[in-house]
Amino acid sequence: MSDIKYVKKGDYYYPEIDFGIEENVELRKFGRLGYKYLKENKTYLFSWLFLEGELMKHVIEIEKQAYERFERIQQEYLREYSVPADGNFMESYRIRQEACDVAEEVVLRELIYS
Repeated sequence: MSDIKYVKKGDYYYPEIDFGIEENVELRKFGRLGYKYLKENKTYLFSWLFLEGELMKHVIEIEKQAYERFERIQQEYLREYSVPADGNFMESYRIRQEACDVAEEVVLRELIYS
């Protein structure tokens, strides 16, 4: 059995819990959405990952995969629907925004909300 270390904060002792990651990890959009989805919709998995100390590792891995997939989909979309070379700003903006929207929709459906 492992020894649990405690830290005194004020009048109380709190257990030191090691999540296996750095404390200053900042989750971005897909990481926060994945965390929230697990917490609200897959409470058993959330609790199990938390108790095993694997929750943040899992969320960080999902976030990493989501951003890699997002970039890949966006690049594929821009290859298929190339930005006009005539300097039409509004058309260029529209195509880039569509690429972003399509990539985000796919990532949310396939990685975050599954």
